Order: sequence, then structure tokens, then C-alpha cells
Amino acid sequence: MRHGFLLFLIVFAPSAIWIWVHKYGLDFGDEIRQKNQELELPAAVYSYLVASPTEVTFEAADQGDAASQYDVGVYYLKNKIMDKYGYAYKLLENSAEAGIPNASYLYGMKYLEVPNISVSGGIGKVWAYFINMYIYFFYDDYEKAFDYINNAAEQGYVEAQYFIAKMYSKGIGIERNNSEACRWLETAYNNDHSDATVGYATLCVDKSKEIHILESIADRYFLASLVLSRIYREKEELQKEYLDEITSLRERGWSEKEIEEFIEQPEGISQEENYHEKELHWLSKAAYLGYTFAAERYEILKNPDSEEYEFWHDYY
Repeated sequence: MRHGFLLFLIVFAPSAIWIWVHKYGLDFGDEIRQKNQELELPAAVYSYLVASPTEVTFEAADQGDAASQYDVGVYYLKNKIMDKYGYAYKLLENSAEAGIPNASYLYGMKYLEVPNISVSGGIGKVWAYFINMYIYFFYDDYEKAFDYINNAAEQGYVEAQYFIAKMYSKGIGIERNNSEACRWLETAYNNDHSDATVGYATLCVDKSKEIHILESIADRYFLASLVLSRIYREKEELQKEYLDEITSLRERGWSEKEIEEFIEQPEGISQEENYHEKELHWLSKAAYLGYTFAAERYEILKNPDSEEYEFWHDYY
């Protein structure tokens, strides 16, 4: 009986696991990765420390100095010293508990870092399944991430303020709350955070204020320039629809008074303004700031008579 059970484990169990994995795929871990994609985790989260810690700094960290523990912890993580990862996170945790906001932010990010498993075919797919199952049960700790990052935000750390706004906006780690998201975006905006400025302008303020806020950073941040170009493109389209309708009514013999009473002018749209020119201005600014896509679009859209213009204008 015992030998029969062992034979089943050796021969049939792996086959059963393979069939199950092949049929249902690698679902474990995918939900977490999807959430992290929505949060747009910063690519260089440990890049803040420029200089290597001195011997004195290492000694101070060992003796419990919170600022030194932060420096040493980031040093190990930034330089990918694998055998020190556990110790590095312990240093960050100690530093966070001692009130260092940068450490609280980085330690919170620990709970959002999920290995990217991509294995196709063979036994590798079964192995990847078990890794994904481990990720699903042990990495899904967005509440802890929120607590640490929120603590850093409350202490004035601007990167945490922007990130906590995204967590509120997406409802990840905390119940979705757009008013709280906008409160934190405004706070980070007031602390000169570029991405927060764009988010605050596009999501949280009246349209009458949106352009002014974006223009305040558009000369130095390509995303604000790009958003402005799209705003003016939309204005250009509304203006064209409005003017086309007026022209059509005139051709049908309507008086100017009748047209004025019949058609409501779109809010924020002028008949005389050259929105296409403004669209190109901000698109060229985004290109100047290094956004390649904007440079390509600018070359096409600056010539309305070209064959590619209509297609790319609609696409872009």
C-alpha cells in the first residue's frame, strides 16, 4: 500500500500538477502585478544616496544611529549586495521607526516589490506557478505599504505624498478616496513635485485653472508640455465643430442673431484663437525636453496639408 502511494506521488502527481497549471495558467501573482502597474512604481527607488557611506557611517549604523542606518540600508539595496538585503531592510525598518521619513517611504515600498516571473513551457512553467503562488500569499501586503508610505507623507516627504495620492486614487492599500487623493496631490504640488503638479492640474482643479498650473512647469517638464498640447488640440477640435456649424447655418440663410440664439459657444473656446499654433508650440517644447514621440508628431502636425496629417492628428 505504501509503495503504491509513493508510486502515485512520483509518477502521477507531477503530471496532475502539470495538467492543472497548463489549463489554468499562472494566475497567482498576476493580480498583484496588475496593481503595481497601476501604481507605476518608481524605477530607481534606491537612487537617492549618491556618495558611499564612510566607515564612520557603518559604525554609527551598527550602534543604532537612525540616519546612518538609512544611508547604509540604501547603500546595500542600491548596489544590489544580495547577502545584505535582509540586513538592509532591517536597517530601514529601524530608521523608519525612529522617524526618518525617507526610510519609512522606502521600507513601505518593500511590500510592493514583486519578482517578475515569465517562464514558458516545460517544468519551468510548473516552477513559476509555485513562485507565483508564494508571491500571492506573501507579497500582498498593500495595507502595510500604505501605513509606512503614509507616515512618510505626513512627515513631509514629497515622493511619499505623491505616491500616497496614487494609492488613494486607485484604491490600493486603502479605500478609494478621490478627495484624499487630490489633497495629497495638492500638497505635493505645493512642494514642487512635477508629476503631482500634472496630476493635480488634470484631476483636481477647474478647467479655468488647469492651463495656468501646467504652464508653471511646462518649460522644464515634458509631460506638462505634452498635456498642454493635447488640451489645445481638443480646443482646436471644439472650435472647428463650432465654426463649421456656424458656417452651415449661414449658408442656409440664418441671420447672425438667429445663429447666436441657436448655438451655444463652447466654454473656454474663442472663435479667433489659433489653437493649432498653441498645440504645436507645446508639442515642440515637449520634443525639446527630450520626448521623442512629441518630436515625431510635431514634424507631421506642423503641415496640415500633408497626407499623414489627418491620420496622425486623430491618432495622437
